[in-house]
Amino acid sequence: MSTRHPRAARRGFTLIEISLALLVISIGVLGAFALFPHGLAEGQMASFETQAGLVGEFILRSYRAVAVTQAWNSINSSLRLRVPGHEAGIWTGSSTTSEIVPDGTVRELVLAVNIPAATGGTGETIDHAMRYRLVIEDRVPGFLKRFILYLWPGRYGSTDPNLARVYMTEIYNIRMP
Repeated sequence: MSTRHPRAARRGFTLIEISLALLVISIGVLGAFALFPHGLAEGQMASFETQAGLVGEFILRSYRAVAVTQAWNSINSSLRLRVPGHEAGIWTGSSTTSEIVPDGTVRELVLAVNIPAATGGTGETIDHAMRYRLVIEDRVPGFLKRFILYLWPGRYGSTDPNLARVYMTEIYNIRMP
């Protein structure tokens, strides 16, 4: 006569145990996959932050250079700053972006890379696009001007000043009037 317990002969996992294990694993995997869209959005925002910092520095330093070389009264909302040429990887212009216009209007600025025909394209591929608003204020007429640059990511969306990256500099008149 056998004295073995009836359950002792059965080995392995039950269907409920396997189902619970798969549930725990799937929750973990889905949680990891849920991080991908957030990571992509953060990467895109980090790219914009880098481009915005470079553009802000370029624009404000260029106006500082203009302030040294031109008459002080010519630095106003009619002074347009030319953006460098159409080389790949340079802030290039199209009909709306070839100049930085400090008139306080929201405008578009596009970083474009030209794809040569030999590589399968002839047009312009937009790598980064942003909107800007540049304001020049006379703080102390004849002595001090303030430049405020607002940058927003992308070509479209809100232009709420509270959502913009803001860069500011003040330029003193080196040449006395």
